[in-house]
Amino acid sequence: MNSTPSLEVERLCDLLSGRPGLSAREIARHLGLPKGVVNPVLYHRRDLFEARPGPGSAPVWRIRHAASPVTRVGFAPAPRRRTRSTEPGAALRQSLGHSRTRDVAPVVVPPPLMSWQSDALQAWEIAGRRGIVDAVTGSGKTRLALEAITRHLKGGGGVLVVVPTVVLLHQWASVLEGATGRRVGLLGDGYDETGHGSLVVATLASARRRRVDPGEAEGLLVVDECHRIAAECSSTILSPAWGARLGLSATHERLDQAHLSVLMPYFGSVVYQLDLRRAVDQGVVSPVRAAFIGVELLEEERERVEMLVTQLSRLRRRLVAECGCRPAPFTAFLDDVVGVSRRGPRAGGLMAQQWLKAWSAKREILAETPTKLAAVEGLIDAMVAAERTLIFTQSIESASRIVQSLRTRGMRVAAHHSGVEPERRAAVMAAFATGDLRVVVSVQTLEEGIDVPEADLAIIVAASKQRRQMVQRMGRVLRRKPDGRDARIVFLYALDTDEDPRRGAHEVFIEELVDVARATLVTEGVDDRVVEFLDPTRDEGKLPALA
Repeated sequence: MNSTPSLEVERLCDLLSGRPGLSAREIARHLGLPKGVVNPVLYHRRDLFEARPGPGSAPVWRIRHAASPVTRVGFAPAPRRRTRSTEPGAALRQSLGHSRTRDVAPVVVPPPLMSWQSDALQAWEIAGRRGIVDAVTGSGKTRLALEAITRHLKGGGGVLVVVPTVVLLHQWASVLEGATGRRVGLLGDGYDETGHGSLVVATLASARRRRVDPGEAEGLLVVDECHRIAAECSSTILSPAWGARLGLSATHERLDQAHLSVLMPYFGSVVYQLDLRRAVDQGVVSPVRAAFIGVELLEEERERVEMLVTQLSRLRRRLVAECGCRPAPFTAFLDDVVGVSRRGPRAGGLMAQQWLKAWSAKREILAETPTKLAAVEGLIDAMVAAERTLIFTQSIESASRIVQSLRTRGMRVAAHHSGVEPERRAAVMAAFATGDLRVVVSVQTLEEGIDVPEADLAIIVAASKQRRQMVQRMGRVLRRKPDGRDARIVFLYALDTDEDPRRGAHEVFIEELVDVARATLVTEGVDDRVVEFLDPTRDEGKLPALA
């Protein structure tokens, strides 16, 4: 029963809200729990979770769409005592002796607004205090929102901040308490304090199940990573009762066009955009150097990849012609294939499953090839010179091999992915923040929804085809460095495959990056020239150090 505390209803809701249609086995893998622990909760809480026929014999699960009770935010000063939640996940945690108390964050004077933040805030106010701010990761969207919240609270209004994850729930609460001196009510992670103050922070999953309205006072709704709230099961949070509305995102557009059907009608418009080009030009984020390093696949790997590419192309043509899958962009095609795969063996389901299996096999080969591992090992000197390094890959096996290899070479490194217990992942990020860990290897768990400590070197071992994911990865190293050093990004790719930029891989994203990069390097294999290029002390006309 040692793993039982991590099985909370909220974690299941968080997972299924972002990835509906998972089987119990897949859910267990993502949460790092035995299937025998997951299944009873899914079947016991049929008021929250519903099963649907899956592509095989096992059902797949999603959030049940049901009306949520409305809880109005009160405006009395929040009490010092934390309120126990009645949510099932909280009851489980409390019954096991987990404390729900925390100290209020000390008051901290926030830094003055940067020029872009002042302009964005003014544009939002001119638009009637409704709109979305699109700004590159690492540019300071939270500081902008903090100013809007502070001004609103001074006018006597109530504020609800909706965030995608439990990690951000506590980070936002700490920042808000430090800036305002007020006790923040929490909704999520075992807390239910919607009636204890004029300032509440809620996770997306909790706000969906327990709707919060501002009551009689004027309300401000702030949605972090607002593209997530456009999903069918989350859009109910967008209540008309909130008169002032602020959405934050690095890339608000969605492939399913829900930004047009959900976000724009509710928020009104994108009132301000800070793209990478402007952010670099204005010194909002660090200058960047980018290295593109090609590696050869082993002969047997290349033969296997070529066979899989032929199979994928044949199946793709049939899925487009026979099942109506959108041919482009790739992420739209992938979404359609996943949907078709859930139909079962009929109506193209088997064909879609075959495509997904072949696609997964190709991704694993490209992520796990020994030649990429050798390239990572060749970059150890660059990691030693960096303050902190983030390594992104596409499979847990690849991450495990990288961690093991770097540890044997004396690097302080740890993995961060869905197979690692949440408590351990939190400990990894805490150690990364203090410098006890110098390298973190991630598989899709650091893209968004978590505040990553400052790093200055990113190594992308296997790239995602999704532009949003690539933008988020790059943003993890773009925050301005105290000493003015450049951010450095390394892309490893298998030569003459669909990872190869020379064959059009990630064309739009790479064009954006190359356009703003202070310097670029394209080469094959890792040598002294690469390490020298990545040297943080290399003088490319550094920015002045931060005051």
